[in-house]
Amino acid sequence: MRDQSYSRRAQREGDDPGGSRRRLRSADHRADDRPPRNRHAQSLARLDEPHRGRAPRRAGDPAAGQRLGPAADRRPAHRKRPGSPPQSARRHPADPARRWRPARLRHDRRRAGRIPRGRPAVAAAGRSRRGAEDRQPRRARAPQRRTLRLRPADRSPGHAGRPAAPRRRTAAGRGRQAAVAGSGGNAGPPAVKRLLSLATLYPNPHTPRFGTFVARSLEALAARGDWQVTVVNPIGVPPVAFGRYRALAAAAVDGTEHGVTVHRPRFSLIPKVGGRFNPRLIARAVLPLARRLHAEAPFDLVDAQFFYPDGPAAARIAGALGLPFAIKARGADISYFGKRAYPRRQMRHAANEAAGVLAVSRALADDMTALGLPGEKIAIHYTGLDRDLFRPLDRAESRRRLARHLGIDLPAGMPLLATVGALIPRKGQELVIRALPHLPGARLLLVGTGADRAKLAALAASLGVAGRVHFLGSLDHTLLPVVLSASDAMVLPSSSEGLANAWVEALACGCPLVITDAGGARELVTSDIAGRIVPRDPQAIAGAVAALLADPPQPSAVAATTERFSWQSHAATLAEYYDRLLKP
Repeated sequence: MRDQSYSRRAQREGDDPGGSRRRLRSADHRADDRPPRNRHAQSLARLDEPHRGRAPRRAGDPAAGQRLGPAADRRPAHRKRPGSPPQSARRHPADPARRWRPARLRHDRRRAGRIPRGRPAVAAAGRSRRGAEDRQPRRARAPQRRTLRLRPADRSPGHAGRPAAPRRRTAAGRGRQAAVAGSGGNAGPPAVKRLLSLATLYPNPHTPRFGTFVARSLEALAARGDWQVTVVNPIGVPPVAFGRYRALAAAAVDGTEHGVTVHRPRFSLIPKVGGRFNPRLIARAVLPLARRLHAEAPFDLVDAQFFYPDGPAAARIAGALGLPFAIKARGADISYFGKRAYPRRQMRHAANEAAGVLAVSRALADDMTALGLPGEKIAIHYTGLDRDLFRPLDRAESRRRLARHLGIDLPAGMPLLATVGALIPRKGQELVIRALPHLPGARLLLVGTGADRAKLAALAASLGVAGRVHFLGSLDHTLLPVVLSASDAMVLPSSSEGLANAWVEALACGCPLVITDAGGARELVTSDIAGRIVPRDPQAIAGAVAALLADPPQPSAVAATTERFSWQSHAATLAEYYDRLLKP
């Protein structure tokens, strides 16, 4: 009302209405000025500075409108309205059409005062703080020293008028943005993706030979440089650690192993009867760790290195993190757990939710489809091979080296057989021992550990071949090529397999195979040079071994059957597959 009365009086007296009103308003602001309540109000107050301290306007006065104080109009160029007239045109006393009317500063100051401290003075499209449809003040901005990055408002019906939450950038997203920024003839390095791999089948200080092929696979992937691999190797320990579980609990230590970061959280294990609960217990133990690691450096993909219990547990973890996941089947997880109802249901559910499913052989993929897993998702991914380690060595020298290391006599002309695998019924060591009486003079080297050791030793004694059966236990990987190069055949009559790494490693060392028709056996043994495929029968095993002893193939020809296997090609195929899973 006060402004309106002054304006009407100025019009009656014939004065310049714009200049009088501007002078009166400026004087009113100086008299009623209060300290701004927040930084955004301070920025508004600075907008009023060009109207303070000016001399009264007089027509024809060349100094009209000049500032009385020492400072000139300090409004920076980037804060000016686009298309606004220059400052001299704003002060022109005789041409009202060229005058620029300032914004309603008192109203803007009150509006800015309602904006809480620390919040940007920008609301969603066309909506003020009280919800009324109105334009935001164009000058209500954050101080110039702060940089605010706001996403456009979420215009979905359920979120109208609310600003969207900041978008979390994944590691791949950061890399892609960097690649785009560096493109244009000088593209930067390729984006590095991050993989969170869940593997219950993985070496640890207590069982260093357990799941070495999983470790080699992930180490080869990490060595490429385009994938950063973090392994979570959950270790199951009962609430009261006893017997072998005490040493297993002590092995639950974290570290960096061959370029791969490994975390070993413990989860509650109920021996023998708790198998159906393991996926849930693993997910419960791993999820806090996974969330913390994901918050520190976001992952792009989760994978499971064994179908059960790793697969269902990985599905829970990936769902909680909002990430895609993949599952790999290796053989025993399908042949053993696939026959039981409770894991089969969880495996089917996890496979249906997964972005991708891998199998180590075509035969295993067929078995998975027969169990009701989605066949259209399954891709074949063969195992790898350390070609520098597994290669043909001189047979006579290898036998002399074994004789010194093991303290047993291994003459050059003596038939020597090797069986590599855990001492469990599925691997069929009992059948090999029963075949020994039909192979005069042959000796058997059993590489591996397991619960059947005492039973197998008793069987050898009962058959009168105890002196020809040698239990070597768990060997270091550097000694295993010596055993395979010294042997005439590697015999492994398994009841089920995927595509056993022991098969590939034996062939790479020039040692032919005698194996059963399990898993991917026919994908590997494609000719008599690679060995024989036989029924699970001691007589059939003895006949196949005798045929190889009578006409042994050249070690170099046997090793040539594995030319397609290497950890480098294995990792390249895996990286390409994972890259496809991340593409929209």
